[in-house]
Amino acid sequence: MLRQNEELQAENSKLSLLKTLNRHREEEQRLSGCEIGSLKLDEEGRNPALLEGMINGNTLVLYFSETGCDMCLEAQLAALNKWRDSINSNIILFLYATNNRYVQIQQSKLAYPIYRVFKKLTSDDMPLYFMIEKETMRINSPFFPLKELPDQTEKYLGYIKEKYFYVFCENKNK
Repeated sequence: MLRQNEELQAENSKLSLLKTLNRHREEEQRLSGCEIGSLKLDEEGRNPALLEGMINGNTLVLYFSETGCDMCLEAQLAALNKWRDSINSNIILFLYATNNRYVQIQQSKLAYPIYRVFKKLTSDDMPLYFMIEKETMRINSPFFPLKELPDQTEKYLGYIKEKYFYVFCENKNK
């Protein structure tokens, strides 16, 4: 009887994960190609500015929310740190938050430029990666990472490096 309960729990866990992955995939498809240049950003309490004037080339964004899972964010920051040198300084963080104190705390402890956004980009509070290209100012290659699947995040970041930063890094060393 105990073994049946454990098997049932394992199956329910797998089903829950599949539902989450499916929901995230639908959200990724919805976001892909969305114009984002007119998004208003605030850096450390300065006057809000448009994203379009702040991007200087291919930029990897990690978006998160104040109501999201702290462990999920920490897992993504650890993953980003492994790729920091490969992707160079083209990593920024977007934070959707209504609590000014939370914004100040995050800005003081994170090693990446962090911008407060005034528009929620996703329907849930999970972290989200995406690329912005200066030429198009559109969301490209959106990806919802899961702390339970770190190998998928590693594959995604490797893909991003190869697709968007390989030539930049190669030319930098010449």
